[in-house]
Amino acid sequence: MPHKIQKLSMRAIVSSMASVEDLPPFVYLADGLRREGIQCHFAVPSNLIAYVKDKGFPVTQLGPDELGDAYLRAEPDLHKGLLDSPAVQQYSQALQAAGPDAFVALADLCAHAHFLIGSITMPLGLIVHELAGARYIAVQTHN
Repeated sequence: MPHKIQKLSMRAIVSSMASVEDLPPFVYLADGLRREGIQCHFAVPSNLIAYVKDKGFPVTQLGPDELGDAYLRAEPDLHKGLLDSPAVQQYSQALQAAGPDAFVALADLCAHAHFLIGSITMPLGLIVHELAGARYIAVQTHN
């Protein structure tokens, strides 16, 4: 009687803390992984939840709603390089305040995953890699 080979079920966590414009490469990658049988779960702030859900992926919110709201207010100044603007300073403060809880949430998700995918510019992913031992795949999406 022939033996059936069972395909290993892998799980990836995909995380980004950027704008919705930066998210498509991660969605395309996750979609390709999903076609290969790898389960992909996103972990993003509130400003990216609707986009990820619209693409059909399960998603966990990182940080409070205020973090996503602060990013949306700061985004125009960030694109202009106005790092000292009040909106960018408020986003920076919201990001720092959300950091510990976002770390715990992401580390918990990674405890049940084979790897974490994030941007090369996402410190939270690198911190989860270093402190929680998650395998981290850093992706560069632009120059």
